Amino acid sequence: LWETATGLPVRRFSGDPAETTGVILSKDGKFLLTTSTGGSAKLWNVTTGDTLSTLKSDSPILCADMTPDAKYCITGHSNRKVLVWEVATQKILSTYPLEKNPKTVSISGDGKLACSTQRSSSIEVWDATTGKRTQQIKEDFLVWCACLTHDGKHIVA
Repeated sequence: LWETATGLPVRRFSGDPAETTGVILSKDGKFLLTTSTGGSAKLWNVTTGDTLSTLKSDSPILCADMTPDAKYCITGHSNRKVLVWEVATQKILSTYPLEKNPKTVSISGDGKLACSTQRSSSIEVWDATTGKRTQQIKEDFLVWCACLTHDGKHIVA
């Protein structure tokens, strides 16, 4: 974490020997989620630098997102799966299989709805608690990225 005005480091978040693949900062700036090629996602307290939770999987993480309160997170993996986690318990709530590796994943603010893209012409929308697809939005162009609005009523792609 660097201060933008001076370029000086404020805090270092370390502890995973694998290469970092993503960083997601909560909207209030209190939490940081980091992901790695080693298959772990770590939730950090930004103020103290302490690790709050470590989520471990058997496949490199390519993309991730979390709810604003950091209660739930979603991770997209190189084994063509998307996992939804309850961060405090480190429990996988649902698994969603894909045909290709995910490019982006997104979760609604309440943790109930998720979406993913996989370098295709569609966006998969699914129930984050059950892993069941609720919608497949098809386009006539490649969809590389998508994001759910906080309330889960819209997707931007």
